[in-house]
Amino acid sequence: MTKIKMLELIAFGRFKNKTIELSGGLNFICGLNEAGKSTVQLFIKSMLYGAGSGRGRGAKPRDRMIPWGESRASGRMIIEKDGVPVEIYREFGSKPSDDVTKVTAAADGSDWFGASVRGAEVGERLLGMSEDMFSRTVFIAQDGAALSGGSDEIEARLTNLLAGGSETVSAAAAEARLKKRIASLKAKDRRAAPGEIDKLEAERRSLVEKLETQRKTRKEAAKIRSEITALEAEADRAEKEKTRLRRLELSETAKEKAERLRRLDSCLAEEIQLGNSRRFQLFKHKIKDNTADMIHGLSDRIDEIESGAYRLGDERDSYARMAEESAKRKKLFLIIGIVLAALGFCCAVLGVIFKTYDLLSGAALIIISPIGYLIMRRKHARILKLLGETDRNIDATRLRVSELEAELSEVLRGLECDTVRDFDKKYADYRATEAKIETVRGIYDNILGGGDYAQIKAEAEETRKYITEETPPQNADLRQAAIDAERRHTEAVKKITELRIAEGRLPETALISDIGNNIKLIDEKLAEKRDELEALGMALEGLRDAERYIRSDYAPLLNERASEIMAELTDGRRGELTVAADFSVRLRDESAPDAKRAELFSAGTYTQVYLAVRLAVAELVQNAEDTIVFLDDVFTGFDDRRAYSAALMLKKRCAGKRQAVLFSCHGRERQNAEKIGGINIIEIDDQKTEVER
Repeated sequence: MTKIKMLELIAFGRFKNKTIELSGGLNFICGLNEAGKSTVQLFIKSMLYGAGSGRGRGAKPRDRMIPWGESRASGRMIIEKDGVPVEIYREFGSKPSDDVTKVTAAADGSDWFGASVRGAEVGERLLGMSEDMFSRTVFIAQDGAALSGGSDEIEARLTNLLAGGSETVSAAAAEARLKKRIASLKAKDRRAAPGEIDKLEAERRSLVEKLETQRKTRKEAAKIRSEITALEAEADRAEKEKTRLRRLELSETAKEKAERLRRLDSCLAEEIQLGNSRRFQLFKHKIKDNTADMIHGLSDRIDEIESGAYRLGDERDSYARMAEESAKRKKLFLIIGIVLAALGFCCAVLGVIFKTYDLLSGAALIIISPIGYLIMRRKHARILKLLGETDRNIDATRLRVSELEAELSEVLRGLECDTVRDFDKKYADYRATEAKIETVRGIYDNILGGGDYAQIKAEAEETRKYITEETPPQNADLRQAAIDAERRHTEAVKKITELRIAEGRLPETALISDIGNNIKLIDEKLAEKRDELEALGMALEGLRDAERYIRSDYAPLLNERASEIMAELTDGRRGELTVAADFSVRLRDESAPDAKRAELFSAGTYTQVYLAVRLAVAELVQNAEDTIVFLDDVFTGFDDRRAYSAALMLKKRCAGKRQAVLFSCHGRERQNAEKIGGINIIEIDDQKTEVER
């Protein structure tokens, strides 16, 4: 069982914080024209089904919902579902995506459905009917009650309602339109004009052919672009390789200049290191061209003199030995002379004595003995003289050696040498260093190559920034490699240009995605049209089935319920109401046993017939316990008696578990409600709770 308990228009249309309490049974919402009855109706429908699919005449529903000066409309509705209060809260923005919908149990605020809902889902799940069904059955607006009172209009509405489910849609006309629409969608044969599906299929075939052509062209273009891409990559690689090689060439040139400067600086440093030693500088400034010869001359002279001295020493030793031997012989000769003289004297004495020849021998011995001594003495004196001369020569030689050694020592001290050998070693080192310096200077001059050191240094410093850590391949000719890379780059660019020209000669192509999208769009349209064609066929068959159902099954139920309501409307005077196979309505009058066509009765009676059938349809499409009916000024075509009877009928039919909401701006309907009693009367023309738009 479903009943609406409360409407709270928080900010909706002209209302702000307006609360309307509804009861079970009949509710009568009254107010003057422009009091807001239509707004309340719109609120009920919007709270149940949202505002996304509403298509009101004139202003759009959202324009009517959102109060002036605000960006949103909002409201709350309490519905009792099987005895449990359910709260529906909605906010409406300028578009459906801005809307907020919450359906909760009023007691604890828990989510009623267990999942989010939006749009028309609320009414569909709570009332069990779609928005379209709601509008066609239980929501009876004032333009559906035959306000003009013409029987032809009422008959047409009843016929349409019974045959098509809508009082404004003719079943016969609908069938004709369905057939016409089916024919416009698909031709039966080639002789008939092509329908929309045929045209779409032809257009699709054309697009498919065009797509295939486009794909071939695109494939060729893609191949060209692939080649261009590969060539561009090759050109880029060649350009990068050329740049790298040029950089390496600059780097190697810079390295060579830096190495040249380093070698020059190394030569200078080595020359400075070699030439700045104290010994070298000493020799450099004190050694003359003949210094070495002079030193060696002095040394040789000393050696020569010393050799002579050694010889003189040997000679002196010889003279000394000779003098010693001569002295011994002289002494011997002296002894021998004395002996001989004595012997001669003896001989002479004997000779004298004996007058022999011994005198002569003695005399001879006496004479000979001094002569030998004198000879030996003279020889000894000559030896001593030679020995003295030798000693003097030795002393003179020693003096000369001392003088020469002093002179040599002076020269050697000036060169900080201890000996001639030390001098020779140091002089040899000096000459070797001098030779090294000359060699270094030769290398320096060779490296300099007649250039300017300052310029070489400036160039090396300037090009140092080009030096990289990358090492070129061994034995690589960087310049030639760079030329080869430049050639490859030029060839690649040339081929790219040729391919771009070839690409430009290809036929112009549309975007395949556009054609594909168009085909997809056509497929969607075809699917839509085919679905529509299928739906139209099903609708046509359904319409025919519905017609058969109405005629066979639904019509008796409708006749029974409509007759019951008609009897209540007419106080039993006209009760039996039947709908014939051709949807014509017949009514039995209490004064005549035979049923007559409804259009033969008065306009008021015919309007009662319409209301009875409309209410019967509303009750049949709902469960008896869930019946909620909304009526908007449906008594306009009634006289006072019929209006009172209709209000009384509604009250009686809602005495059980049904609920009805009647809207009216006429004072007569309010007086009837007050007279009947038991009707919930709600006056919405309350300036304290309304805000004029």
